[in-house]
Amino acid sequence: MANNADTNFPDVGELTAHHPHLKDEKNYESLELSVGEVHPLDSASPTVSQLMKCKTRDREWEDTKNKGMPLTLLGLPVDVLRLILNELTYTNDLNSLALTHSALYKLAVPIIYSRFDIVWPDTTAHAQNSRGVDALSYGLSTLCLPNRFAEAVKRWRGTGLEESKGSRRLVDNNHARYIRKFSIGDGPTEWTSEYLINKESGKMLGTLVAIAVSKMINLETFVWDMPTGVLSDVFMALASLRDDHGQTKLEKVWVRWHDSSSTTPISSTSSSPTTTIPALPPPPQLFPNLALGTAIGAYVQANADGAAPRSKSYAQSCAEYPTFSALSPLRSLTVLDIDELAYLDEMSMLIERSTSQLRELQIGISAKAYNRHDFAQPWDGANLQQVDHEAKWPGESQIPTTRLGGVLGILVGRVFDIRRKPNPNSHENPAPEQNAEDHTDAKALEEMNKEGKARQPQKPIDTELPNSFLGRKRLDGKLKLEKLALERVTLSIAVCSRAIDWSNMTSLTILNCRHHDALWKTLRRQFQPTAPTNGDPTRYHLALKHIYTDLASPALVSFMKETIAPDTMETIFLLDRQATPKPSVSFDQVFRCTAKRHRNSLKKLLIDSSETKATGPMIPGPVGRFRHWAVKDAFLTYITSGRMANLRELGMVIEYKDWHTLLQRLPQMANLRSLYIPYMIDHHHARPVPVAKELALQIIDVISLRREIRLAYVGLWHKCFEITEVEDGSSAQDYNDQSGFSDSVDHSDDDDTDEDEEDHINELFGEPIDGFAEEGSDDSQSEPDSFIEEMANKSPPRLRLREIFYYDDKVDLFRARHGKL
Repeated sequence: MANNADTNFPDVGELTAHHPHLKDEKNYESLELSVGEVHPLDSASPTVSQLMKCKTRDREWEDTKNKGMPLTLLGLPVDVLRLILNELTYTNDLNSLALTHSALYKLAVPIIYSRFDIVWPDTTAHAQNSRGVDALSYGLSTLCLPNRFAEAVKRWRGTGLEESKGSRRLVDNNHARYIRKFSIGDGPTEWTSEYLINKESGKMLGTLVAIAVSKMINLETFVWDMPTGVLSDVFMALASLRDDHGQTKLEKVWVRWHDSSSTTPISSTSSSPTTTIPALPPPPQLFPNLALGTAIGAYVQANADGAAPRSKSYAQSCAEYPTFSALSPLRSLTVLDIDELAYLDEMSMLIERSTSQLRELQIGISAKAYNRHDFAQPWDGANLQQVDHEAKWPGESQIPTTRLGGVLGILVGRVFDIRRKPNPNSHENPAPEQNAEDHTDAKALEEMNKEGKARQPQKPIDTELPNSFLGRKRLDGKLKLEKLALERVTLSIAVCSRAIDWSNMTSLTILNCRHHDALWKTLRRQFQPTAPTNGDPTRYHLALKHIYTDLASPALVSFMKETIAPDTMETIFLLDRQATPKPSVSFDQVFRCTAKRHRNSLKKLLIDSSETKATGPMIPGPVGRFRHWAVKDAFLTYITSGRMANLRELGMVIEYKDWHTLLQRLPQMANLRSLYIPYMIDHHHARPVPVAKELALQIIDVISLRREIRLAYVGLWHKCFEITEVEDGSSAQDYNDQSGFSDSVDHSDDDDTDEDEEDHINELFGEPIDGFAEEGSDDSQSEPDSFIEEMANKSPPRLRLREIFYYDDKVDLFRARHGKL
């Protein structure tokens, strides 16, 4: 990248000759300063450093004013140049700018290398034409190879000694120190499977990443979304990160694990040495009815034999070690597709270390472990424990895999004890907090039992610690999370209600989690709003702004209606993927607790009851499940009426007969950025099936007439389109014949609405449309100047429609359509 263009830059003498203000020694030092470097003034006191910096800036401005020449780009102070370069969003623009001058090169390189993102092509791309692997290999080689090595390679490849004099700066370059985000995304299985950690290529990739990460002293975010596994070397490299002040800047770790059930040897070729690991027997499939038991989990009898599991060596373990237990405290932790108990044990150590600053926690259990492994289910019993506090590493654990409280109990095992210590004064009354907890447990147990189809004898809730816990101080800490996301995690209501501080929670995601109904009912009971007194408004105790779930139920609707203040929700992604003929709640109930109750604050809305992902434009024949939550008639008119002025992303199922109604009312949703329609219902089978691109071009026609519409992304079934503007004369490959329309077209007919239709909405919802009155203007009182006349005579930019892949990483609506983390 930047190394190839090094010989095009002038040396320092030439630079200072053309720009006298750079001759100043202090100015030149500030020019050479890059992100992550320590300024010499940092060793002085903050007051002295600030005064010296201000003096340097003042002197720089004085030199600029005394030159008596017009101010050029390079004549600006370095701080201003940095702010200008930070506004460039495209890497190609930064690369071009870096090739123009050595001063701009110094400022552009830290921005270019601030992110390391590997995005794999789609499955439709040919493997031989893909540059995803090349980008990964070349990028890591740039970060790993020593700078003197790069200089030697450049010299021996024919550059010449005399021509390479300007490349002396390569000796001092360290591009890895500029990286703030390191991300490797997921790709097609046939490509990423070559990088599994039990193969040679996967081991080599992990080693390269570990070497590169160890140099990223300014790393803030680490993302590994490729399900190939992460070597322990990478975690140890993350743990070793320290800046020049001895502090770590790492705040976010995001890891998706692989399927560790494979027993493939580390070496896959016959010429390499192999190590055969005996396959562990599969866990038993005898799970009781998990809806019955206690609020902690399914009750199991104490083991009469008292046999503890054997500790195993590292060679017998399928999990990497160390992983999360080696990391410094984090602010955000995401671990998905977990299928090994050892990872949960190590995560509990990290959560204990990060209790004071952990604000985001996202946990996902793999689909295989969710129904197969006993550690994924919440249990309750006399001798069960959450974690083994005596084990130095997960392989030394002496407690069974049936854990108290299940996954959530393990994660908070070193922060919160589910059981209470026995009260030595048994004749005294328990504390009020204990009575409240017992009342909550009893109610939660009652709700959980209602979910079960069969009745079994109830076991009492054991709130006493076993003898092994009596010598240790009871843990009663809470996680003060702002964002919680759970996928395929069987919920322990006791852990959810006691170990998490819900008062600061702003984002909650529950996907395919058992006992979700009991959670909503417990939260609704625990956070009932305070009734108004003495004229004061109703006081709500939850601060939730974002909810994402794929299991809609009456309990969820009641929770959202009773415990969340009106006009406070900003994101509602409500799916219903249950294996039932129709959803358990009607669309009218969903609409009233989402679009109507939070119309003034809602920014992102997705309502979809389809059981699978859309694959075609229309689904004729039998009534599909997606039809139950189709937005039509008065509901569609309400959403498109302009009441939801802050709406930015919208996803819904509509009928084909309402498509033109949606087009006509797009100007009233001028702030909408993304539109997603997973299905379109057609009652007239004789009608030809529309093509997604043709429908997207109809949207282009509307935008051409009404330029205030800011729609940029349109998702229609399995296709996605981007709407961009290109200047007149530029090439617009897909659509370039709509430039003849101007903004002066009379839109009075489009602004008129059907009065009978609006009266029907007002009767149905009991409120008028606010903020959409006709705005008149008096042209006689405004005379445009020459600049306005010039802008008016200029033809508007052309609109271009480009088919793209769904931007799941940029648009939350598109990412939420999958129903998974």
